[in-house]
Parts: sequence; C-alpha cells; structure tokens
Amino acid sequence: MTETRQDRANSEYDTQPTRRSSFRQGVIFTGAGTAVNIVFLFLETMVAARLLDTDSYGIYTLLVVVIGFLVVAVDLGFKTAVTQLIASGDRSRQAALASSALVFRVLVITVVSVVIWTGRDFLLLLDPSERLLQYAACVPMMLVVASLDELFLAIHQGFQTYHHMAVAEILRSVLRLCLSIAFLTALNLGVMAFVYAWTISFGLSAFYLYLFLPTQKRFFFQGFALREMLRFGFPLQGNRFLWLVSSRVDTVLLGALVGPTAVAHYAIAARIPTALHRLFQSYIAVYFPTMAALLAEGQRKRAGRMLNSSLRLVSFAVALVALTAVVFSQEIVTLLFSEKYAASSPVFGLLMIALHMMVLANLMGYTLTSAGFPGRSFGANAIQTTLAVLADWVLIPLLGFVGPACASLISLNATNPLSVWMLRRSGIGVTVAPYAKQTALLWLCAALFSWTHPVGFTVRAVIVVLFLVLNIALSTVSLQDLSLILPEGVTERLGVRKEVLSSGR
Repeated sequence: MTETRQDRANSEYDTQPTRRSSFRQGVIFTGAGTAVNIVFLFLETMVAARLLDTDSYGIYTLLVVVIGFLVVAVDLGFKTAVTQLIASGDRSRQAALASSALVFRVLVITVVSVVIWTGRDFLLLLDPSERLLQYAACVPMMLVVASLDELFLAIHQGFQTYHHMAVAEILRSVLRLCLSIAFLTALNLGVMAFVYAWTISFGLSAFYLYLFLPTQKRFFFQGFALREMLRFGFPLQGNRFLWLVSSRVDTVLLGALVGPTAVAHYAIAARIPTALHRLFQSYIAVYFPTMAALLAEGQRKRAGRMLNSSLRLVSFAVALVALTAVVFSQEIVTLLFSEKYAASSPVFGLLMIALHMMVLANLMGYTLTSAGFPGRSFGANAIQTTLAVLADWVLIPLLGFVGPACASLISLNATNPLSVWMLRRSGIGVTVAPYAKQTALLWLCAALFSWTHPVGFTVRAVIVVLFLVLNIALSTVSLQDLSLILPEGVTERLGVRKEVLSSGR
C-alpha cells in the first residue's frame, strides 16, 4: 500500500508541469482567437454605426438578441455538459458523448426552425412597427449555423484542442467583417449585409470545427450518453437561460418600451463590455475543464488555490480596465462609434463597472459546476436574474437606456455574498478580502472621477495611477497569482518559486 501511494504521488508530481503548461497554452490559444474576434467585431460595429441609421442598427441588434435566445433554447445545457463530461471521460465515452450531442442537436434545431417559421409573428412583441418581422425568414438559417458552431466549440473545449478553437474564431471573425463591408458598400444591402455575413461566417467556422473533431465522425446515437448530458445539463440550461435573460432582457424591454433608437444607444454602450466579457470566456474555456479535472481527482485544496488566485488576478485586471474606461468614456465612445452616440458614454462607464462583478460571478458559478453542484450555481443566478429583471422594469421607464446599467450593478453586487456562501458550503474555500478591496477601490476612484469630473488627460490618468498605487499598497494581487498565466521562466525571474497549481504543503 505504501508503494502504491508513493507511485501515485510521483505520478501526480510528474503531471503538474504538463498541466500548468497546458493551462497556459490553452489561455494563449483561446485568448488569441477571442482577441481577434473582439477586434473584428469592434470594426464591424464601427462600420455599422457609421453606415446604418440608429433605427436600422437597433433592428439588427434585436435580431441578434432573438438568435441568442434561440441558441440557448435549443442547447438544453449541452454547451457546458458536453465539455465537462468529455473532459472527465475516457476515449470511448468521449466519442459517444460527442456523436450523441451532435445528432440530438440537429433534431432539435430542425423542430425549432419549423416552429419559428410558423409562429414568426412573435417578433411583433419586440418591435410593434413590424420592421423586425421583415427578417423572420433569416432567423432559422442564422440559428442553425450559430448553434452548430457553439456545439462544436464545446466539444473541442472538452478535448482541450484549443488551437482549433482559436483558428475557427479567427476565421469567423475575419470573414464576418470582410463580407459585411462587401455586402454593405458594394451591394448596399443594409441590415441584410450583416445577416448574410453572419450566416456564411458561422457556417464555415462550424464546418472547420467539424472537420477537425478529435474523434470519429461516424454518426451514432447512444441513449445513456444523451440521458447523462440531459441530467447534468438541465440545471445548466436553466442557469444559462437565466444569465441570458439577465443580460438580454434589458434590450428586449428597451425595444418594447422605448424603441429601436434606445436599443441602438444601449447596444453601443454595451459593445465594449460585452467584447471584454467574451475575452474573459477564453480564460473560462481553459479554467473550467482544468478545475473539473482537479475536483474529479479529489484535489480540492489545489482547486481552491486556483480559484482564489483567479479571483484576485481577474478582479484586479478587470477593475483596472473598467476604471480606465470610466475616466475616458467620452473619448472612447465618440472615437469608435461617432459623435451621434456620445450620449451612450455614461452608460458605457456603468456597464464596465458592472462587468467587474460579472466576471467574478462567472468564476464562482463555473467552480460550483465543476464541483458537481450546477443546481447551486443555478440558484445563485436565479436570484440575480430576478433582481435584474425587477430593477429593469422599474428603472427603464424612469431612466431610459441608463436603467439597465444601474439594474446590472444592483443585482450583481447584491448576490455576490450568496455565491461565496454556496462555494464554502460546497467545501471550496473563498478568500473575499482581496477582491473586496479591489472592488472598493474601483468604486472609490470612479466616484472621485464623477465628483471632480476633470477635463484634462493628466488628472484623469492620475486617478488610474492612484488605483494602481493603492492596490500595491494593500497587496491585493501578488506575483504568485501571475504564475497561472505567465511562462514558468518569467515568473521565476520575477521571484516566484511556488506555483499555484503545485501540490504544496
């Protein structure tokens, strides 16, 4: 027995450098793909903001929201379930999971597409002017390619083939921008230019991901695999739907209560926070399967260290970016999206502050799911979403497109203690003090800017520097935390000797 334990310890030690290297490489690959995607979506938004009128851009935004809801509706929790189950399964089980998920997804999409076409008048609820209804025929084809692309990405994530995920995202991003510009300028297609570009780019991305699936491409269906994914994915489906409602119900309510112009202004304000949240998902794409593997091996202490280092590192980085966005919000919005959207700049600043707490909530939620408690993550999200929807109903009629940003701030900050409590109840220790200090400093510096409202660049830059100095003084983040994402040689030169993912004592 002693020999067996020693062998196991040696095996665990030998695999740690590989795991650390794989984690860093995964972050680099997925981060690169997502970064390219963000840049090109920015460029697409800049083109749309300048060449489309605000009503047309608002209609396109509502159309994308509809597709987003439908993609989640047909997912049934498979996006996260298939990743987690493939990451923790053997080769034969992985093949069964991937193939069964694909066959079932095609069947569900077919049924839902027929229902959408026959009941397309539901679009009138979002836009009574009937302009959105003109694009009802586009909804099924946009849904098919977007849903398949998402499923293939989830399968590749489970297999941890991050380089193919990066290539697919880059391919889709470049094609989408180029086709949008071509269809808009050469053919003058208006909103349809973006619809065609969306469909073609997502379709080719899905095809690429299918070609390079790291498993057999023989279509077969196994009931046990489907039942396992449905059983694991059901609370995840509710969790994801609640997240979508909390992040998109504001756009729906703006369209129904105020109109497409308000939707356009809010969409411009939300473009950068949404893009940065997507960039953060590249970290989650590696964090989630790594955390799931650690917890599956029973290494809860190492998992806890990884969570707390991630919380400190991500909180500091996002808070710094958020504060920079707040103090330079006017210049950023007008430079990227033109003067006609200058009124969106205060909302942009509020949404950036909300993004800070959103990424922390995401980290905690994925950790709960990795630990086998998706229901607890669902419960926390359900409460947060309920608060957000109630706040939207109250604040949108009063504040217009400023209301949803305030609602996000209220709901996300109010429910963070609940997520901490659920993690501790699940046996995963959470250190709150560092990210709580970072949050307080973010609010303090943002309030200082709002109170003084300096005009010059120097004074505003000083506020950002003040945030950095206070974080250093309070030691809210350490070089140790950087070992999660920096190469080992770099962290050693900086004086880091003990890795976050090492076994420790």
